[in-house]
Amino acid sequence: MLEAVFPGWTVEQLFARYPDHRSGHVVADQSAGDAPRSAGDGEFPAGQFQDVTAIYATRSELMSSFPPHTLFDDATSIRACGLSLNLICQQYGVHGLQRLIRRGGSIQCLFLDPDGSAIRLREQEESYAPGTLSELTRINIRSLQDRVRGQLPEDARSRLEIATYDETIRFNIVLVDDGVVIVQPYLPAMRGIDSPTFVVQRKWEDQGLFPVFEAIVSSLWIRARML
Repeated sequence: MLEAVFPGWTVEQLFARYPDHRSGHVVADQSAGDAPRSAGDGEFPAGQFQDVTAIYATRSELMSSFPPHTLFDDATSIRACGLSLNLICQQYGVHGLQRLIRRGGSIQCLFLDPDGSAIRLREQEESYAPGTLSELTRINIRSLQDRVRGQLPEDARSRLEIATYDETIRFNIVLVDDGVVIVQPYLPAMRGIDSPTFVVQRKWEDQGLFPVFEAIVSSLWIRARML
């Protein structure tokens, strides 16, 4: 499954551990200045992760090392797409989101349509009762609309954009300041919070994995329905 998501990589390479085990999570080898290798360069050497800087077995493990406030408190922009976007809507306070926008920052949140067919299929796949994920998503959308955007000055409200899409969900992606992206694949029968979580830090303008996930968010946003 993961080899299909990251072609050219083996599971062993993706989950290989750095020699330092103190933190309990996987840390990528960060050789300064290393450029990504092409297929013609042969096999990736052990520990070469391009711009992947950490891998966690679950989102819970990520949040133990990177609580949401460390990701978002100093951010100037957040672009997120996924299902219910709980990392932003449930794990980070509304006052923090308001502060980000009041100081001139921007937020884009793209939710799986709570009234669409894709979310119903995901509920079945995760063995939830019909409407469970839809209702959670509606709550999160209303929270952003009423408790965040509705409490902002009129001239700042446009900097919080909320939209939905109705397509097969493949990733939860959170881009922070065009420099860091948190990525989770949606795996069969596994909740998002229990899925492996990748931290990618941009090293190059148009190479590595960061531009790939940035392009996914941009593509979905173009097709989204604004709220």
